[in-house]
Amino acid sequence: TTIAHRGRGPLWYKLWLDVRHIPIAIYRILTNAPFMLITLAMAIDSLIITGASSFMSKYLERQFSVPPSNSSFLIGDCYFKFASRSHCFQGCIMVPMAGVGCMISGFIVQYFRLNCVTTLKLSVGLLFVSLVLTPMYLIYCPHDPLVGVETTYPDRDGHMSVGSNYSEVEPTLRSACNSHCLCSEAEFHPICAQYADGRQLSYYSPCFAGCSEAYSPMQKFYSNCSCVVETARLQLRQVKKGICQSNCKGLLGFLIIFAPLSLCTFAVAVPIISVILRTVDYNERSFALGIQGILVRIIGTIPAPVLFGWMFDVSCIRSQSEPCGASVRNLAY
Repeated sequence: TTIAHRGRGPLWYKLWLDVRHIPIAIYRILTNAPFMLITLAMAIDSLIITGASSFMSKYLERQFSVPPSNSSFLIGDCYFKFASRSHCFQGCIMVPMAGVGCMISGFIVQYFRLNCVTTLKLSVGLLFVSLVLTPMYLIYCPHDPLVGVETTYPDRDGHMSVGSNYSEVEPTLRSACNSHCLCSEAEFHPICAQYADGRQLSYYSPCFAGCSEAYSPMQKFYSNCSCVVETARLQLRQVKKGICQSNCKGLLGFLIIFAPLSLCTFAVAVPIISVILRTVDYNERSFALGIQGILVRIIGTIPAPVLFGWMFDVSCIRSQSEPCGASVRNLAY
């Protein structure tokens, strides 16, 4: 229809002239093989990125013994800090690398005036680099066991038993050393017993550790804990608040590799959009981007937290319970 023809008639007729072309445009876009293949690739990429980022804090807690309070900083907040335990906050890596990656890829596409095929090769190259860097997830730090959940309570000599699949020994929070305490499993307030030889043990709470004296804010440690064994061979240094933090330097190596991975992963966005805009008709570009956004969310973004959450739930070995017995959240994996 011409512009003159569109100008005539009532409003409903003008809307009809525009709406009647939508089914044709949808069919043309959905039968566009390059567009659909690129959209499918973006959906799968979005599935992995969204799922991994949603549960990265839990991953860091398990693999690197990062306290929950610090793992949230490691994911989202741009706060930078170096310490003896490599508390380099990931928020200062992911956010800047994402921005820098998008700017660099956009500059390359614009400055070198890349055609559609070359731009697509650039996108594939960036994704390949990201794939090469994914073995960083093999990096981990041996974590100190949670007494009563992952291992039994130590005996008088400091020996403990751990089943290979957590079913041979069946650790329990109840023990003779804390039988005099009225402890509730709904109260998860971990503490860490540190020994002179570098050994560490995490306990579910001061109550389950048998600590008879209240926490001292001035001294910042617990004392007189009947379940914390101290012998001539095992000299106790202190029992402090919070789960034990690993002395391993693996977290620093993980974050160093994570930086270029984030850059390459987010740098793909600009050239991919450029390719998509070149694979559809000029008049259908905006509509094609809308359809692409819907498909990416349906296939990738929306089911990602559900899928990854199910994977974490399957690997859970201990859930925190309310007094009535209802499960609240997973504590150990």
